[in-house]
Amino acid sequence: MVVHLACTSKSLIGVMSIKNTKIMNYNYQYAKRAISFESICNRSIQNLPSNAYPEIYKQLDRGRARLTSYSQAVTYMACYGKMHILKLQSAYERLFNQQNLSGKSVNIIDWGCGQALATGALIDHIKNNNIKMSFKSITLIEPSRTSIQIGVNNLKRLLGNTVQINTQTTTSTFARLKPLQSRDEITIHLFSNLLDIDSVSNEEIANKIKRYCKGQNYFVCVSPLNIEKLCDFYESFSNSQLISHRKSNLRGNIYRIIQGQYFNQTIYRIEYIFKTFF
Repeated sequence: MVVHLACTSKSLIGVMSIKNTKIMNYNYQYAKRAISFESICNRSIQNLPSNAYPEIYKQLDRGRARLTSYSQAVTYMACYGKMHILKLQSAYERLFNQQNLSGKSVNIIDWGCGQALATGALIDHIKNNNIKMSFKSITLIEPSRTSIQIGVNNLKRLLGNTVQINTQTTTSTFARLKPLQSRDEITIHLFSNLLDIDSVSNEEIANKIKRYCKGQNYFVCVSPLNIEKLCDFYESFSNSQLISHRKSNLRGNIYRIIQGQYFNQTIYRIEYIFKTFF
C-alpha cells in the first residue's frame, strides 16, 4: 500500500497567509501506537477520565461547546468521533469515485477542524484505498486552541513531518482569515458539522474563498441538520458543479457514554459535495 505525501519547503504555499501557532505538547497516550485516525478515535474510549460522565459530558453541550481541556477533548472524541468518521467516509467514497484526483497534489483546508477529524478521516481513506494523492499543505482552522493543538499532534502521528501543517484559531465569523492561492492550485475544503451551526457565518466563509482561493476548489460538506444552510452555501458559488447531494441515514456502532457500551444506531447525514474554479 503506497500513499504519496508531499512536503512543502515554504511555511505556506498557496493556502493561507497565517502565522503558525505554537503547538503545545499534547500527546495522546492512546495515539502512540496508532496506525489510523480511526484507531485514535477508538482509543479515546479506553482513556476516558473517571469523571467523563456526567460531569465532562455535560460540559460538551451536545458537541457544540468550545473545548478548553484535554479531558473534554478525549470525552468529545469518544462520544462523537466515530459519527464524524462514518459520515466523512461515505462522502469521501463518493468524491473519489466521481473525481479522479490520483496523482494530484492538493491543499487541504479543514474549517472548524476540532481535533482534525475531517482531515484524519481523509488520510485514512486515501491510505485504505491506495489513492496516490499527495498533500501540498494542510490548514486547520478552529476556535479552540486545545482542539487545534491536539489536532496537529493527531496528524503528525499519522503523517510524521512529511506535510506542512498550518493552523489558525479564529472566531465563528472567520473575518480575520486572509487566504492566498495561485491559480494553478487544487484545494479541498472540508466542512464537518460546521455549516449547520447558527452562529457560523457561511456567507463570510464563502466570500473569503471566492476572493482569495484561486484555482480549482472542491468542497466536502457534511452535517446532521439544517439542509437549508448547506444548500444556501452551495448556491452561493455560481457556476459550481454538484458532485453529490444526499440526505440519508447511516448506521454504525457508536459508543454511548451513558451506558458505557456500543450500540448500533442511526446517524443522520446531509451531504453536499461540489467543485468550482475561480
